[in-house]
Amino acid sequence: MAVFKRLFKKDLFEKELLSPQSKQVSKEVRQDILEEAEEHPKTIMTFQPHDFSEVQTIADHLIHKRSAIVDVERLDKKETLKLINFLLGVIYTVDGSVKKLSDTFFVFVPKHVKVGNKTKQVLEEE
Repeated sequence: MAVFKRLFKKDLFEKELLSPQSKQVSKEVRQDILEEAEEHPKTIMTFQPHDFSEVQTIADHLIHKRSAIVDVERLDKKETLKLINFLLGVIYTVDGSVKKLSDTFFVFVPKHVKVGNKTKQVLEEE
């Protein structure tokens, strides 16, 4: 799990993601994330939501057929299920797929991206 934590872009998540009044992700932050993804289309964005209100930012990213790693470690079980179910619906609409990497990490990829498991292949060959 420590390996994946190093993948997170600190500069994106050190920004204030939630407006104090509405607990909604600001449009400016969502736009910043989408612009960064457009500049680097082969980059896998990482998200560590604090609550369900951040699902729209992740969904926007997936709708644009970009890959995302989602760490739900900070969410309680109810919010985790709600967020993952919502994102499963989004990834279904773009004909993508999801792979559970651990209890708290999920990778969502569009149709043209495959998630391999080299470790599993090596173990099967032995």
